[in-house]
Amino acid sequence: MLLGSACAAADEAPRPEPTFSGDVTPFLTRFCADCHTGAESEAGVDLASVETLAQAQSDPSRWRQVKGLIELGAMPPSDHYDLPTDDERKAMVGAIEWLMERVDCDAMDSPGWVTIRRLNAYEYNNTVRDLLGIDFSPSEVVGFPMDDVGNGFDNQGDVLSLSPLLLEKYLKAAEVVSRRVVSLDPEGLREQRVDGQTLFVGESFGARVRLAPGKYRFRASMRYGADQQHEVPAEVTLDGRPIGTLNAGGKRQTLELDFESTAVDGPADGQIEIKFVDDPAGARRHDYKRRLEVDWLEVVGPAEGAAPLPGPHHRFVIATPKGEKEEDTRNAAEAVFAAFAPLAYRRPATPTEVSRLADIVVRSTLQGASYEEALRVGLQAALVSPYFLFRVEDRPDGSGNNPRLITDYQLASRLSYFLWASTPDAPLYDLARQSTLHLPSRLRGEVRRMLADPRSDALVESFFKQWLGLRNLATIDRDADHFPAWSGRLRTAMLRETQELCREIIREDRSLLELLDADYTYVNPRLAEHYGIEFEGRDPEQMYYDGPGFPANRRKRGGRREGDYVDEDRWVRVPSPPHRRGVLTHASVLALTANPIETSPVKRGKWVLEALLGDPPPPAPPSVPSLEESAAGSHDLPLRDQLAIHRSNPSCASCHVRMDPIGLAMENYDAVGRWRDDFHGHPIDPAGALDGERFSGPLEMAAVLRGREQEIVRNAVERMLTYALGRGLRLEDQCYVEEIVAAAAKDNYRFSSLVAAIVVSEPFRMSGHTKPKPAGSAPAVRPQRTAMLPPPTPAADLGAALGLLSLRHER
Repeated sequence: MLLGSACAAADEAPRPEPTFSGDVTPFLTRFCADCHTGAESEAGVDLASVETLAQAQSDPSRWRQVKGLIELGAMPPSDHYDLPTDDERKAMVGAIEWLMERVDCDAMDSPGWVTIRRLNAYEYNNTVRDLLGIDFSPSEVVGFPMDDVGNGFDNQGDVLSLSPLLLEKYLKAAEVVSRRVVSLDPEGLREQRVDGQTLFVGESFGARVRLAPGKYRFRASMRYGADQQHEVPAEVTLDGRPIGTLNAGGKRQTLELDFESTAVDGPADGQIEIKFVDDPAGARRHDYKRRLEVDWLEVVGPAEGAAPLPGPHHRFVIATPKGEKEEDTRNAAEAVFAAFAPLAYRRPATPTEVSRLADIVVRSTLQGASYEEALRVGLQAALVSPYFLFRVEDRPDGSGNNPRLITDYQLASRLSYFLWASTPDAPLYDLARQSTLHLPSRLRGEVRRMLADPRSDALVESFFKQWLGLRNLATIDRDADHFPAWSGRLRTAMLRETQELCREIIREDRSLLELLDADYTYVNPRLAEHYGIEFEGRDPEQMYYDGPGFPANRRKRGGRREGDYVDEDRWVRVPSPPHRRGVLTHASVLALTANPIETSPVKRGKWVLEALLGDPPPPAPPSVPSLEESAAGSHDLPLRDQLAIHRSNPSCASCHVRMDPIGLAMENYDAVGRWRDDFHGHPIDPAGALDGERFSGPLEMAAVLRGREQEIVRNAVERMLTYALGRGLRLEDQCYVEEIVAAAAKDNYRFSSLVAAIVVSEPFRMSGHTKPKPAGSAPAVRPQRTAMLPPPTPAADLGAALGLLSLRHER
């Protein structure tokens, strides 16, 4: 985890600053050189070859391990002929901390480079959607390979390579997109049909249709359950305006009504819906026999005039040839790509780039293609251009490595892909064109506007899900014998609850710390039953039925829930259920951090340390026994006692002494997040601790974590800055992290304040490096602006130390 405060209190006596040659090298020479010199060094660790601070700082992880081993007392080993005193150990540990983990913020002027970034699959889909108005995901249609993950996110430039397979997929996706965008048969659009679904009283179903001004006919095939005696009314609306009523009986039939489009300025998209209004027989809403079965809906028209072209076609094909000459085709194609290329390339397109795309269209028509077919080829060329597939930040001023403000167009892309995972919109382009987007006041205003836009849901889908590890929820399953109510739909509902909380924090501009202690949440009937609470005053169990056309199976409470609930898709905001508050108690996190049958205090403790505190324990050293091996023959003991046996092994204790007490405080939740009071007949003891601060149960633990808000927010800022920049953070970035946290603290860590502080920071608005200083040179430290990593917790250091110690050969 990066950054804490490093400035000494003003009333403390100044201490001499340690140096690498004066404090570190003598210790290494005296106590370490015997075993760690040259090619035959034990564990492959050659410390004698490190002669300068610059060399040491190039491998900070190794030196954190060295520091941990020294602090642990494991190095030099106890059989060494000369051992340091406790004071010598402390002095060495303090010198490594000071030298390896400090940054002179005033002398530092290095916002850093961002590696040229390919659009990942999620960004590609969003970009094509917003650019052309399509409503499908090309990456799923053609099967893009999975994007690699670096630094916890899949938008990091260093891992977003372009394989031959992916290039083939890009070519195929461009073809698929071009076919969906450019229509070759407008007359075929006079009939727009969609598949229907089963409706119960009060439910509705609809579809988006393309309408031009004129008269239309609405047709639907439907019937009313199995009742031959009654008819039921089904209301048809267009954009919420009633246009007629159809009466459906027990016999399947096609019903029709005529209406006139309200579009007056040309073709427009509309929402047409059919609603099961009332059941004269007074049937209950969830009675499977009283259902309206809609097979399909169809809109036919207009009766006169041209058929409405699809929205994407209308958006892209803004010009057609005025004649049949080659020049007419070129002029029309240049008009199309003069408008499209700047949007696709996210910057002004050069005349040459526009001309090349128009040339493709002209050559295609000369080979016999129609103008629309040729436009498809030109669009495909634009969609496989490096300037579309990659976010390119060139250096037009030839400044080399010197730090500089990136252009306003590049800044617009950074901002839109940070908040929307998509291309900039018109207001961003306008500000970039005016060269005013880089102004801090403008950036803050755009942050507020963009967070209020529905496209900010990308932060939930991409940032929050990856930060909290929730994408892994899709891969977990539970044993059906132990958890009969478990289903894919319950898993989806668990994820949706956490997404809704994150969405409210963004949209309502709440404090990020509400992730820890929000006293509200969101549920649908399925999740309400899982939590044992009512749904809008109703018992969720009574809202369940086994799917369209099947009666509810009520042979036993808690049976499988593979069917539907009435209002399954309805989500409501409710006060937090008993024993729950914040994401720590969400079923999504609790299921994610459990095993298929039983809970895992280790996984839950690790998740809190890693996801919330940013202080993950190191990997277990080789040959360390598993919990099952350590506690063999003790499975009848409470889990707390089994873990105590596991921690009796010194190699295990260093990490588990910190993880286990956190996870044990969450033992009242089973492997699917339901509350329980005992485990295999043993009463659950939810006592826990975090770095010596004790608590009992998850709610008290959340309060303790809330008291460590600086650590929580600093970790969140590091994750968010990593996501926003598309690169891992460097030691120098801790200065910027400190400034961002301080700025957000003034507004109680409201989400918009965190985002705005990141967006106006130098790493986000600038690019480049200062010239490197000569090797071994010491920076001129200015204490009032010096930032230093907080001393890692002893447990974390011991774990890292043991990881290195396990590699040491016995002498």
